[in-house]
Amino acid sequence: MHFRNLTHADLEAPMDLPGLRDWIGGLRATDVALLILAPAGTGKSAAVGHIAHRRNEGVMLCNLMEVLDAPNPEQQLASLLVACETQREELCYLDKLDRLLETWDRQHPEQMGKLAEQVRVWLEKKKPALVERNDAVVFTGRNADSIPLSLRRAFDAVFPPENGDQPSRRTVRPVRADS
Repeated sequence: MHFRNLTHADLEAPMDLPGLRDWIGGLRATDVALLILAPAGTGKSAAVGHIAHRRNEGVMLCNLMEVLDAPNPEQQLASLLVACETQREELCYLDKLDRLLETWDRQHPEQMGKLAEQVRVWLEKKKPALVERNDAVVFTGRNADSIPLSLRRAFDAVFPPENGDQPSRRTVRPVRADS
């Protein structure tokens, strides 16, 4: 797997999607698992850069399609997610989630949905620790139809929101005693 370490300035570009800036502006510090789905060239990378800038963090970019190049893609994905857990002061930017899931399902029809479930379970288990450490991960893709609803619901915020909310929220957060 190849990782690219970037700054938010490396990702500066126009964000052409209506509502994307407002969605980013509505994100809370506790929104640590984000999904941005949009057509090519509309500003997904720029949005990630903007989020990193707001968080005052660098960016670690990984093309999820590289997971499929490994002899054991499931283990490679697990290792990548562990790397995201251990990053400090870097936003993990995992690109092409939709293509990873589409390709896996097409190549492994007997294990359809396995990688999506792996990501969903990881999100459900690790979000509290990400919040505690103030770490975040942003997955991006183009095709919302390729992301199972159960996985989309595991994210703290999804663009575009399914129901018109800004941003889309699906998780219940514990109230901190110091709040």
